[in-house]
Amino acid sequence: MNDFVLNCENLSIGYNEVIKKDLNIKLKPREILLLKGENGSGKSTLLKTLLSELKKKKGGYSWKYPLKNISYLPQINKESQSIHYTIKDILEIYNIPSSNRHFISQKLYNSPWENLSGGEKQKVRIASRLTKDVKVLILDEPFNHVDKNATSEITSFLSELVETGKLSALVIVTHKEINFGKTPVVKVEL
Repeated sequence: MNDFVLNCENLSIGYNEVIKKDLNIKLKPREILLLKGENGSGKSTLLKTLLSELKKKKGGYSWKYPLKNISYLPQINKESQSIHYTIKDILEIYNIPSSNRHFISQKLYNSPWENLSGGEKQKVRIASRLTKDVKVLILDEPFNHVDKNATSEITSFLSELVETGKLSALVIVTHKEINFGKTPVVKVEL
């Protein structure tokens, strides 16, 4: 049996040409994988490879769970459209368990999406990925356009999910220095 949630061995990634080679990553249950690096260093390419959207160039990787149990929230660069739903509507549409809603203030449940701050929107986006079957959550730049307080709240919530085993593991791409408290973090610089 695979003891790792994610196991990459000598993995090489890229599009037409290899941009990163011989990546070796071992992520255990109840750990957070923190991917850091400059723009263009291969962070998003690695995520796309691990999600089987891109073919690996060499080496291998394996997940403990099938892809249907891995949820991905891509990087949000800007709001492209209006959503005419309340937060409660969005949480119900995605059928988010109540145990994964507690970090969103109930005072906001009847608020329209358009009225939320960047941090509040990001909390809802993250919650929308936490359906009952999710074992691994992958977040690409989840702290962009989020203030310090919201970053702290999101970080605490994510740490709690991993520490309690509600998520088996978490993969995050970020440029920021993030403190996940006592939750074990595997840092990979790309």
